[in-house]
Amino acid sequence: GEPDTTFSHITGRPTAHWMVQLSTKGLDEVPGWVWAQNNIRVLKLTDNQIEHLPAAVGDLVQLRELQLDRNHLRELPDELFTLENLRILSLNYNHLTDLTNASPSAGSPNFFGSPGDMPSPARSIVRRDGDSPNFQSAKVLSSIKAHSHMAQGAGMLRRITSETTPLRTMRPEGMVNILDLPSLREVSVNFNDLTHIDVVPRPGKPPQHHLRIFRARGNRIKKIPYEISVLKELEVLDLAFNAIRDLPTQLADLYVLTKLDLSNNHLEGKITAANLPHPLTQPIDIIKMDRTSPYCPSFECDNNSALTHPPPSVTSRGGADVVSFLGQCRDSNEKLTEMSLIVLGDGEAGKTSCIKALVGKRGKVDVNNRTIGIARSDWDPNTSGNVYDITFKIMDFAGQAVYSMMHQFFFIHRAVYMYVWAATKEFDDEQQDMIADQVRHWVDMIQLHVPGASLLCVCTHIDQVPDVRDQDRQIDFVKDKIQQRIETYKAAGTYSNIPPLKVLNDGESIKVNCLDPKKIDILREQLIAFAKASDAYTCGVVPNSFISLSRAVKNKNTNDDCKYISWSEYCELAEASKIKTEDLAMATAFLHELG
Repeated sequence: GEPDTTFSHITGRPTAHWMVQLSTKGLDEVPGWVWAQNNIRVLKLTDNQIEHLPAAVGDLVQLRELQLDRNHLRELPDELFTLENLRILSLNYNHLTDLTNASPSAGSPNFFGSPGDMPSPARSIVRRDGDSPNFQSAKVLSSIKAHSHMAQGAGMLRRITSETTPLRTMRPEGMVNILDLPSLREVSVNFNDLTHIDVVPRPGKPPQHHLRIFRARGNRIKKIPYEISVLKELEVLDLAFNAIRDLPTQLADLYVLTKLDLSNNHLEGKITAANLPHPLTQPIDIIKMDRTSPYCPSFECDNNSALTHPPPSVTSRGGADVVSFLGQCRDSNEKLTEMSLIVLGDGEAGKTSCIKALVGKRGKVDVNNRTIGIARSDWDPNTSGNVYDITFKIMDFAGQAVYSMMHQFFFIHRAVYMYVWAATKEFDDEQQDMIADQVRHWVDMIQLHVPGASLLCVCTHIDQVPDVRDQDRQIDFVKDKIQQRIETYKAAGTYSNIPPLKVLNDGESIKVNCLDPKKIDILREQLIAFAKASDAYTCGVVPNSFISLSRAVKNKNTNDDCKYISWSEYCELAEASKIKTEDLAMATAFLHELG
């Protein structure tokens, strides 16, 4: 018989078994007596060994909440999709591969789920799964072309959504999605084996989605489908820890979405306010809400290694700061043209001499005037004859081993890294081993702290190796060692999505004699072009107030010749730059990324 302890009675309805609690009972199937309780509102079956649900689940017509976390479910029975009063469904930590019923009608088209790759702008309008032989490509592409012409100049492309019937992904006849249930308000399918989200309406039936919370973190989802726009009442979308690379423009049609979590995905490039729903693009001070409040709008996108905008200094601070940053970027922005140039290499490699030559101050460095710790300077390569639209903050890292542990605190994303090494007269096995160790040390250190950073290599002291063939042999050796490290990073990134370093000329070093103006000119031109092509430089705009604060601090240092300022002075500069108190920490972290 049924144990009495499994029932919880609701006051006022003593004869109705509103909740059945069978969590953590070691069950491999649901006891048969449960299905006879047709008044059940809540059924809890968490932490068991259940592999499938029987058809009898459809008899629980009054069921409002079903919890099946931490079981071994691989598919959902058709009868589950008939529970039209179901409001909360929790299926975390199972083995589900999709959210459709197990047995749709045979012989029907198989267009559903996540779309395949298509060229932009088609990718944001129509999507398909695989290369189905039934896919009407000519018809769809002609529709895309027609709609694209209609949308040009009007900003309407993202509004061509699921109401456009010819562009819909087709669903097999008889296939039902759990999200179709009209009463469903919350679905949690975290940590399953989902590869796509299917929200395509059933043929001939208008969408009746009232879903407000959808959580599917920890799956293998690669794309957010453009049909996501049918979930008009969605307030929370959690897709963290998946493999999503970009956002569909239709995401902006979710007008009440206030919580979006895409952290730990594979997002690339830039995200702006135009990609997001209106509630996620408003500066927090406008809506007058505490950023620690659970109701505060939030866009979590931290730990996306290839994402350049918002920058890591912003995304690491949390979703509320990201919303504020993007809103300010939209309303009042300025292009950032300042980069850091971080010069590193072993001691006496010629780093400081190389920097002096770059900025137009040729001459060797006195042996008693070596770099101690980190030497900082500014470099503006723009002259009357050359306008590059870029300036640099240079950080010259001392190469002695005693300083090496300190350098890691000054690695930043918005920088180009220049590895300097010296050619040598004797290039025997011992010298090769030493150079190989140096290359591995510096290249690994950059990849560890700023994966995907931009790196160029410079070979100095070539005047001490008069034979060009010997120079090339050493340069080829260093190039080979760098390429070996890059291949290692690529292999590791296949599983972690951590991008490898971007190395100029595949790691081939630029030959430099600091006393030869022609060699320095070649280095300068390649360095500037490489920096301007880097993701860090092209990442987008930033709030005007952030740039104003950066200039204010720099001017105070220049005009007053002060090495530091007090916190109160810094706050005054921030206030004068129109940075709000709640944004001060974010702005400070951002300025640190500027070097």
